[in-house]
Amino acid sequence: MPRLIVKDLPPLARSVLDRLREGLGSSEDERLQALVQGVPSFAGEERFRLVATGEYNAGKSSILKALTGADIFIDSDVATTEAHPYEWGNVLLVDTPGVRAGGALQDESAERALRDADLVVFVLTVDLFDDVTAAHLRHVAIDLGKLEQTVIVINKADTLAADPALRRAAVAAALGFEPTCPIVECAARSALMAATAEPERAEHLHKVGNLDALEEALNDLVRRSGRAGRLKQPFQAVLATAREADLLLVPGPEEEVLEKLLARWRGVLVNSQSRLEYHIDQAYRTTRDTVQDAGEVLITAAADGALPEEALNQFERAAQESADALPGMIEQCFEAELNELASEEDTLAAGPEAQCLVDVGQLTFGGPGTPPESLPFGADRSAFVKAFTDLLTDSGISWLKEALGQGSNPGSPMYKLVGEVGHRLRHKFKPYGIIKSAERLNLVISGGLMLFGVWSEVRSSQGEEARARAQQVQLRHDINSWAEELIDAEREKVDPVMKWFYAEVARPVDEKVSRLHKLVAGREATKQMIDEVRLDCDTALALLEAAGTEVPA
Repeated sequence: MPRLIVKDLPPLARSVLDRLREGLGSSEDERLQALVQGVPSFAGEERFRLVATGEYNAGKSSILKALTGADIFIDSDVATTEAHPYEWGNVLLVDTPGVRAGGALQDESAERALRDADLVVFVLTVDLFDDVTAAHLRHVAIDLGKLEQTVIVINKADTLAADPALRRAAVAAALGFEPTCPIVECAARSALMAATAEPERAEHLHKVGNLDALEEALNDLVRRSGRAGRLKQPFQAVLATAREADLLLVPGPEEEVLEKLLARWRGVLVNSQSRLEYHIDQAYRTTRDTVQDAGEVLITAAADGALPEEALNQFERAAQESADALPGMIEQCFEAELNELASEEDTLAAGPEAQCLVDVGQLTFGGPGTPPESLPFGADRSAFVKAFTDLLTDSGISWLKEALGQGSNPGSPMYKLVGEVGHRLRHKFKPYGIIKSAERLNLVISGGLMLFGVWSEVRSSQGEEARARAQQVQLRHDINSWAEELIDAEREKVDPVMKWFYAEVARPVDEKVSRLHKLVAGREATKQMIDEVRLDCDTALALLEAAGTEVPA
């Protein structure tokens, strides 16, 4: 191998490890964050790591002790239950718990040790494979990419003789292909006994133990690929973690359902705003009609040329009452719409999309006014389910469900929102008798007095009566203009309140839509990062493969 590869690959290894760790750690998906624990640190020039793994209670600790002479605790009645590191010169030995049916394949420390391993001793007994042990061998050899760094040890070979070809066939069946790694038959117990036996007996036990074959197999791996294995290790670890991440980066059904739910929620808000605008326009029309009707009564009362004071007072009262009543009518529109909106969102929360997410997220509702409770989540909880959980527990539908449950009692969310509407409608709003529109009303009344004076003086003159009729038309126009000015003045205050109102009720869905987009964008960024580091890893491993087995130190 050219020395350039040896020089360039370690920095590349550090880069892919750092990028993978940073990319997973910055994800909003808790499952991806958890994968960071499985990303090893850059080994650099650390000692070789020899890791024993395999079948439960197969004698891994005994194999390591007999092979190395290290001070490894062995108790025939107690199997190893967690990974233990042992010092052995410039080598770090790691004894891991075995796999067995009904238990986890490996604890986290054992998995990390295997990913960091330069050499693996996979131990099983002459009973060979069950389904769990076979699956673990495939995980180590294929998923973790350790096949070319592994020696398979069949321990306790002195208890049951068999054709080595049959045992190799069993390994091939477990892997799904012909093994390229060495397979050695040993008897660790005999090898350990040889250390304290009489010389003649010791020679026999040593031969039965067959540790020399295991030593030679390991030495051959070191000679052939030890240095290359050290260079491969970080890239293999990254690829193993990338495969796990791939499974978590596939869009789940809850994502599509959440998008549909938020789209329906937006539709509810759009319809709500249209409905509120219609009802407020009705309030404006009612006010306009009331003022115009009062004006017609005033004009009719003065038809004979006189202007009764009571008719004038009645018109002033009617106009003032209409002006004073308009803010209250609009406030009622807001209150009625909030109730309607809450009812529609309550229906939305009981709809198929929300129910699907409730099922996926394992959520339960305690009824209107009660926040949903979360049952314990498994490790497969996606960020999209978490987003929906937060939507229910933090804001949005749960707020409106609470508003429904409490009604408009003092202190309830609905009461506060409607109260804020009323406050904003009246903010810096002077009584109608002294606002600009009142000046228009005074002009209208003054014009009417002048008109009625003309009528009383020249009612017998056909020409003057025509003039009076023209002024009557003008008076009606002025009254209508005043009514429109009254509504325009109110509209200037209502429109900002409506904008604020829908900003408030739409804020939860806007936040969740933004979060959904952020999650999708984050997932795509993570996928891109994984593709990039995977390409770097594949390139590095291909270079190592093409360079051959001898890697200069």
